[in-house]
Amino acid sequence: MRITSVDIIPIRPRFADRYEGAAVRMRAIDQRTVFRITCDNGVVGYGDYRCAPPPSAVGEAMVGRSPAAFLRDESLPLGLGAACYDAVGKHLDVPAWQLMGSRQRQRVPVCAWTRPGDAETMASEITRAAEEGYLLF
Repeated sequence: MRITSVDIIPIRPRFADRYEGAAVRMRAIDQRTVFRITCDNGVVGYGDYRCAPPPSAVGEAMVGRSPAAFLRDESLPLGLGAACYDAVGKHLDVPAWQLMGSRQRQRVPVCAWTRPGDAETMASEITRAAEEGYLLF
């Protein structure tokens, strides 16, 4: 299995209306990058991270090599490494976590998250999150 292409896809998620006018508070979290690795056997691996995209040369250097060669490669952007784990896991028909070691937990809780703000803003954020069903803040 060899990588035939690496797509680096920058996205800028739209913030919820409640954050209108809060650009300063939201600075640096308004960018995400999705990575898509396509292999010669048809396997496609995906990963993402919350940063601006790396230079295209990062992905270009991976073409023609096995995604397995990049497992545990700490020089890669995290999302690109995740795409390699995803591709190798799909190829071997095992969950990506199994390539990393033993299972550590059956479930992973999802937490509500917000940027820092004054006490009133934080209270409002926690109330909203609780109404949406979040149990951890």
